[in-house]
Amino acid sequence: MFQEMEPAPWPLPDRRLLELACGRILGASRSMSRAYDFDVAPGPHREPWTMAYLREAVALYAEALPASYQSDIESLFRHCAELMGQGKIPAELAEDWAIIRQYLANAADSISERLAATGSPHSGEASLHADIDTNDEPPPVVRFDRLAALTTPSGAQRLHAAASAVQSHVAGDPGVELDAAQRSLLEGVSAGLTVSELATQLGYSRRSIFRELSRLWDTMGVPDRAQGLRKAEAQGLVEGRHG
Repeated sequence: MFQEMEPAPWPLPDRRLLELACGRILGASRSMSRAYDFDVAPGPHREPWTMAYLREAVALYAEALPASYQSDIESLFRHCAELMGQGKIPAELAEDWAIIRQYLANAADSISERLAATGSPHSGEASLHADIDTNDEPPPVVRFDRLAALTTPSGAQRLHAAASAVQSHVAGDPGVELDAAQRSLLEGVSAGLTVSELATQLGYSRRSIFRELSRLWDTMGVPDRAQGLRKAEAQGLVEGRHG
């Protein structure tokens, strides 16, 4: 099925590129998941890492993104797919790794096909050193409701989980381990509860809630609520609803 490989460190330049590529996938899959909250009907592609899905998805991206941006992403994704073919990973990460590698390779091929069909120039390896946007939030002009309509909620969630696992491994982040009380607190914060509501629900005083929140963010290695929720979503600790 999948090859079992032992863990090995990644050189910093390769880690940086792989983290960036995973960030693009995380942003897209998160935006698609949000679209289903607005009654977007699921589409025919259960696995949004296949060539069939990505050919249609790339066509939608092309409506909003300039050819130069598409070319940069094509080079980044192709390079990262090649890196992933050379890397050594823990056996338990094999399926996630295969999903993301397939996504990157198929996306790169789909972009290349479209650029060739439209006669757009291809920037090549030089684009890996260009100033590609490092924010993992996708450009807001892309119609992610239409992308979501090509796949299913479970497909988008599976893609997000795989990208999160790969990104965490590449970054050397073992993930966050929370106790039961911290998980309950995090779930309440994610649900939008106020400090007073959290205190009532969890049986703490308001002062204790502030103290426990500070302890929670310290445990997660983040400075505040916004970054805590973002990290929690990326690692699958809460449902992805926050930017």
